[in-house]
Amino acid sequence: MAALGTYIRRILDENGPLQFYQVQFSLDKLLPGVDNVRYDVNISLSFRNITTQLVDSLITAEVKALGGRLIGQKALKIDTDWSEFQKFFAEVMLSAVNRAKQSHELQIVSLAQAAITQMCREIIQTQFGNLVQHYRQQIRKHEVSHSHDLNYLFLAKEELGLLQQNRLRISSRVARELMKNILESWERDIHKSYIANFGDSFSVPREFFFNPVLFVNGAINDFFMLREYVLLGHRTGDPLRYDALLAMLKQFLARTLPREQNAAAPPSTGRPDQPSDQTPTIIGEQEISAEMDRELDAILCCVTNIDLLFDYSGTMERWEKKNRGKPSEEDGDRIRKISMAQKQRLIDFYESCRRAGLLDPIMAFYGMQPILSGYCPPLLPHDVLNFFVSKGERKKILEKLKRLKSRSGYNVSIKPLLRAARWYRVVRKSKRLDYLLSFLRGFATFHRDFCNFSLISENLQWVNLLNDDKRINLSRVNRTLYEFLRPEEQAPESRPIRNHVIIKADVRGSTEITSQLTEKKLNPASYFSLNFFDPINEILPDYNATKVFIEGDALILSIVEKENTPEGWYAVARACGLAIRILRIVKQYNEKSRQHQLPVLEQGIGICFLDSPPTFLFDGDNRIMISWAINRADRLSSCHKGLRKYLEKKTDIFNLFVFMSSLAGGAAEDAKYLRYNVNGIELDGFAFKKLSREIDLKQLVLSIPEVSKGKISVYTGIFPTQSGQYQRIIVREAMIPKIHPETFRLEGMSSEKYYEVCTSQLIYDHIKNLV
Repeated sequence: MAALGTYIRRILDENGPLQFYQVQFSLDKLLPGVDNVRYDVNISLSFRNITTQLVDSLITAEVKALGGRLIGQKALKIDTDWSEFQKFFAEVMLSAVNRAKQSHELQIVSLAQAAITQMCREIIQTQFGNLVQHYRQQIRKHEVSHSHDLNYLFLAKEELGLLQQNRLRISSRVARELMKNILESWERDIHKSYIANFGDSFSVPREFFFNPVLFVNGAINDFFMLREYVLLGHRTGDPLRYDALLAMLKQFLARTLPREQNAAAPPSTGRPDQPSDQTPTIIGEQEISAEMDRELDAILCCVTNIDLLFDYSGTMERWEKKNRGKPSEEDGDRIRKISMAQKQRLIDFYESCRRAGLLDPIMAFYGMQPILSGYCPPLLPHDVLNFFVSKGERKKILEKLKRLKSRSGYNVSIKPLLRAARWYRVVRKSKRLDYLLSFLRGFATFHRDFCNFSLISENLQWVNLLNDDKRINLSRVNRTLYEFLRPEEQAPESRPIRNHVIIKADVRGSTEITSQLTEKKLNPASYFSLNFFDPINEILPDYNATKVFIEGDALILSIVEKENTPEGWYAVARACGLAIRILRIVKQYNEKSRQHQLPVLEQGIGICFLDSPPTFLFDGDNRIMISWAINRADRLSSCHKGLRKYLEKKTDIFNLFVFMSSLAGGAAEDAKYLRYNVNGIELDGFAFKKLSREIDLKQLVLSIPEVSKGKISVYTGIFPTQSGQYQRIIVREAMIPKIHPETFRLEGMSSEKYYEVCTSQLIYDHIKNLV
């Protein structure tokens, strides 16, 4: 077996690393509710109601699909419009995202996800129970009646049996449909908001909630396993037990996989990571520690690892498809060696299964499938499997079929059963290897879902869904209630301003433009209105921005954040997005002006953040904002005349450069810094820090020859506009050079930085391929 370590190291080096599957899902940082144990949750009543209506409709459809008539039940509308359900879900989850942002606690989103999952399960269980109770009442009512209809009574009992027999199937199908629509709404309406605020490092994978084991609350049986995975048993007498195959796989991997001796093992479920690539450790039958057991779980839960370890034919097929037309002989030799290693590994595991007595049940699973529907029910799938693999069990099953024939008239030929039991034993070895690989994929998928189910069940027990007004009010008064409501269910209140952002857009050369237009007997006022002020006014609501005032040829705007409104806490991000739009609007109108030989507008924009509310004074009914940030934004939007001439012929596509005067010493800021800002946007340091708290900013170090000779440090992220659309922003970070203020000669670098909000489409196109 030690030689297998060489094969696996080659796989890790040349065919991509194995992955650790980890899910970071916990509620341990939240505040317990009034019982001091569980977390109190109040979910939107309208969302509960529409979910209940949909569950009733879905159960009705499932029962009718099974041939039920729902006797004594009111006819329910089966055609459902999921758009309203998805809209309500999106509103509830957005309230969770906003509350998590306000509290700086991501686990609030996890709590909302868990609470909605628990709510859906409880509603399904309750509504199905109500239907069962309806039939029992109908049966009891007709049994005590002197004039009862025997035919009606027989039908009611028959349908009650149908319901009870198919409880798992109906529940899982209804839950699947609910979760499918929840996931669609999450991916379309919520995911971007989640990523914008928290990044994608902590989001749970899609299959965590879209989990068949979760749909049935862990109540699995043979028919469920056949529908969703592969047939596995949990009873001592089952020939192919989940725990036996899991132990064998873990022992096999433990003996062969390279492992760092003192590495901390990851959780058993979660996002992929890379294991260490060290010399394999030979581990005996009893030597798997708890730490290694968790690590092996994390490897097996990542289903793609099965192909990485064993799929020898798939490796060759993928390589041939990728390199069709120009195969490299060297690459071909390398891939063939990888494929041979995978095949040898699969053969070795095949032999391990054979020696442990698990190979025949695995092969029988595929041999029995073509004839299964003719025998199950009344037989259980494990009865058929036992018939295939155990001569001792075969006689018992034949006797069971005879009893069924004598009691209920069930009569079916056993010849197909006997033929299938002989056929699977003569399958050639290459086909058996294919079956084993397919079975391992299904096994790994079930193991992942079962581990995920265990993790979410562990957390669901601490979720206390409240639906009693007294308990809700008690928890709310004690500030222990987590409420996830739709906007119209939240009480409106006047909220004070907590901070604000100022955007100043400075229009250059307005006097000269006015003079040129006047000489041509054109209207300067309409020119500035149509090319600048009017189009900008139209986009202000999308960024929740307001005009502070117009100062000659400059426009000063503000965006404020209010207390307890985390859904609007994107002031700096929206200011950056608004500034980008302003520059693009002006650029578009400039192109039209050039076509008609009209002067073009040039701007410089400064964005400043102040972590306190502005002050106001009133001139009659006019409210006037007073803020230190206005003066600061004015400096950031300015452009040094000397630098303007010196850098006029620059080839760099950036529009902002900030320098420090080497002679300024302790001078005021106006004398200390020299700016080149021609159609650029400068973000002050306080605003950048606020931006990094508002959205998830990813730092990238780029090398783009078309843009700059050196490396460029940028930060990028997305944010929601007021209308719910998402916009990407890119901020360039650069050190401030020291220059002589008269000769502009470079005299070293300072330790300070400046930030430019980028507008070049080339940079956005480049980063689009990276994130």
